Amino acid sequence: MPSSSPLYIAVICFICLLGACGKPSSSTLNYAIGDANSTVGGVHGRFELSKAGLTDHFDQQTVCVEVGIDSISKANALFEVKLAFAVWLSAAGYGQEEFDSLLFLLKPKCFHKDNQYDTVVQFTSFKSEVSGEDLRGRFNQPTINCERNQLNATCTSPVLTLGWGGPGGLNFDRLHSGVIERNSISRSFPSWISLSPYIKWVSIDQNLAAEFNFQDAKKLEINNQLKSMSSESTWSFINLVKFSEMLASESLIFSGDPIFAAESEKFMASNQKYFHKNIQPVFGAYHTLLHELGHTFGLRHADNPVPGSITGQSRDTHWDETRGQYLTSRASMAYSDLFAFLTDDDQKGVRASVESLRNYFNSKP
Repeated sequence: MPSSSPLYIAVICFICLLGACGKPSSSTLNYAIGDANSTVGGVHGRFELSKAGLTDHFDQQTVCVEVGIDSISKANALFEVKLAFAVWLSAAGYGQEEFDSLLFLLKPKCFHKDNQYDTVVQFTSFKSEVSGEDLRGRFNQPTINCERNQLNATCTSPVLTLGWGGPGGLNFDRLHSGVIERNSISRSFPSWISLSPYIKWVSIDQNLAAEFNFQDAKKLEINNQLKSMSSESTWSFINLVKFSEMLASESLIFSGDPIFAAESEKFMASNQKYFHKNIQPVFGAYHTLLHELGHTFGLRHADNPVPGSITGQSRDTHWDETRGQYLTSRASMAYSDLFAFLTDDDQKGVRASVESLRNYFNSKP
């Protein structure tokens, strides 16, 4: 059963397993992905099963989008979900046909184990929580903790989980030869993306308005393009990909949460010795959607892949001798900058994930 992967604002280190280290004698463009067995239930796995003629269940995939928060409109949330799908599909080598086969349903509630859906995306809140979701167990309350002594003053915050994402699961039978039996395949559970209910999520245009490190002229250009796509009828695969290419050409990287910085400044300017407060950080939803959707395509963390991940070179990777893996922090799939586009590493990774599935199906006798 594939496990979900959280997006943290911190790096949590893993060590290389004994026997797993050693630089490969040759490199392929397989970067930080799970093996085919663990990713076959993802978005791309379901496409590839159909293309391999093993099932017709996924000729159309249903994406349930839950918007249970007020900080981002339903229309903006749906737009950014569709944009993220278009970006990953394009990078994976898919096109208009696959995008048009996705049926996006805006719902007041999408349960992450509901197998009538192929993917569930949740902008969820505690008000809409249902039994089995365990939001407080999955996400942590953001806090700021400040302390002053005779030498200095510091403010810290615990590691914060922004979201969870992972590929779905399938049930299927194998023939004695190991081949998947045609039409034995059924949905077990959907791919799942969930954004933390502790965060104030904002849309791309709201995020841009607060960016002080980005030129006003560039903001205006992006906002004008957003305005031209205000109607859902304009959200075609081609238009969404073109817009994503604009974000990439501008190398748009969003700044981090302003709330922690503002509270820290207040403490530094005060005479308080101690300060503790629950806070609601503000983040743009789009980067987290990109990251978590990447997990449903089988990608692991580019800067911190778990042991057993398949890794390889991209333009920005380096070889880590201790871990025995290629690593990079320049990726939407890394615990790093808040990229609003897919880097070279992201794109090579998703193509490798698709290729591994095709090889997996073709290798069966």
